Amino acid sequence: MKSLRLNLIFCTLLFTVLFLIGCKKETTETNYFSVVDSYSNIPQKFGLKYCSIMNNGITSKNTYEYYLMVSSSSIFIADILNWPDSDGKYVMIKLYSKDETLPTGQYTYDPFSSKDENTVNYCNANYSGSMIFYSGIINIVHNGNRITLDFEFYNTITNPEISMKLDGYYTGTVEELILPPK
Repeated sequence: MKSLRLNLIFCTLLFTVLFLIGCKKETTETNYFSVVDSYSNIPQKFGLKYCSIMNNGITSKNTYEYYLMVSSSSIFIADILNWPDSDGKYVMIKLYSKDETLPTGQYTYDPFSSKDENTVNYCNANYSGSMIFYSGIINIVHNGNRITLDFEFYNTITNPEISMKLDGYYTGTVEELILPPK
């Protein structure tokens, strides 16, 4: 009787341990962007390894224009009119700030391209295709020499339910995006 009880306790513990191991959460890529259309609802997901920011100078609205790029591989910038040249996947966002260095904050897409503070007026994703997005937000948080980006954009202004969606997350170091001389 005593050995039956010990066997029952042992089996219960073994079952509990195996159950907990089986319930382990799947590991997912922390730094990613995904593109999904509302018709298929099947996301195309890509890892992100690099983040670059370039201050493109002051605008007529006395805001600074920034180009922010997150990518799956290193990117070569050919020139300002012929942006990235890469086999990698990337997201390029143009945004505006009153500060000479891009500050922490939420930046909202401005379909009128006003170049006002804390606005975005361009977002492009290059993946197995290429798509320009016209509405959404990006949150930027600086922590020392690290940056956290959390973004969500749509390729329509009026009805996000029937559009393509771009979302992503990146936390890591940031490099200066430098254009080669012309």
